[in-house]
Amino acid sequence: HIEGIFINKTESLLVALLVFFLCAAFVRKNKYLLQTGLVFSLLFLSYHSINKFEMAKTNRLVIHNIPQSVSFSIKEKNKIHLFADTAFINNRYKTDYYYKRYSSSLGVAFSNVVKHSFFEEEKFASSSVFHSQNVLVCNGMPLAVLTPHTDWKTLPTLRYKYIMITGNPRLNLDKILANIKTESIIFTTDNSLPHIARWKASCIKAGVKTVDFREIKSIIIES
Repeated sequence: HIEGIFINKTESLLVALLVFFLCAAFVRKNKYLLQTGLVFSLLFLSYHSINKFEMAKTNRLVIHNIPQSVSFSIKEKNKIHLFADTAFINNRYKTDYYYKRYSSSLGVAFSNVVKHSFFEEEKFASSSVFHSQNVLVCNGMPLAVLTPHTDWKTLPTLRYKYIMITGNPRLNLDKILANIKTESIIFTTDNSLPHIARWKASCIKAGVKTVDFREIKSIIIES
């Protein structure tokens, strides 16, 4: 990754081959090696342009695994809406560290990353996104977050795609799953292992999938 530029593994391989053949052509003064290097440069430029064009068309919801933070991002055309807890939003070092590279990988300028505090009510204008305290609905897909300060009984009656449990709250997941429908429960890394073990047992009993952020980096949903 170069500041402002992001290339994936395939593009990195093409660049490596391009540099190898150009260096070999220079050392050996061989025009065939030079021509091969130029072919790889054309392949790289073509692949990168197509990849960037396809990425620009894609709307993407990502649930990020960031230590001690709740973080969702929604890419809409040339903007990224970041929904996170207030501490993360106000920490410029963290937002720069995690989101400069990510926004660059999607071909979105970092200046077009719009920050929203997830746990505060706000008026958010978007045709595909609805946000209220502790709940985010993107393209008709509801997500909710349960923290030590959340009263689950106040959550809207929806069928949630994901419910995230964070901050190691004391809660009766059996009771919650009997009243709120969800496809999957996400456990962040700041939950204790005994709590996660107990919650996973509740999910198995209720037929609900689980996602443990100790095992994956993020959840990506594209539309």
